[in-house]
This record gives sequence, C-alpha cells and structure tokens, in this order.
Amino acid sequence: ALVRLNRNEGDDAKIARELLLDVTSLAPSGVAFFHLALAEEKLKNTLDSKAALANAQRRKLKQADLHPLEWGDFRRLVSK
Repeated sequence: ALVRLNRNEGDDAKIARELLLDVTSLAPSGVAFFHLALAEEKLKNTLDSKAALANAQRRKLKQADLHPLEWGDFRRLVSK
C-alpha cells in the first residue's frame, strides 16, 4: 500500500486506500490508520482523512512509531 501511495501514478492512491482499508479492518493499529489518513488526504477526502487520523490517535500513535521520513507528514496532519 505504501509503495502505491508514494508512486503517484494513475489509480495508485485509490488502490492504496483499498489496501489500507483491508489492513485497518484485519489488523487495526495507529500506524495503519495514519497511512490510511495519508491516502484519504491524497484523494482529497478531508473528512475521511481526519477520521482515520483520529483513529490513529485513539490508538496512541506517536511520531516515534513511524519511520523518520514520515515524521514531517505526521506533524503536518496533526497540525491541521
């Protein structure tokens, strides 16, 4: 899903979103919901992105749980 999300080609963001919806339903975690929030944001689904981020935060997601390259996205989403 993350490869698709970062490729920015064709329907990659939509495919990433579908994969992440599967992941969050099978193995919900703060990290998975954070990645879903990024996919929703990329698709301009603002409310769904906020809902996914709220789910991540309810699961106690911290910046340190993410790869350092994702820290900027984390700070950006949290500050919105």
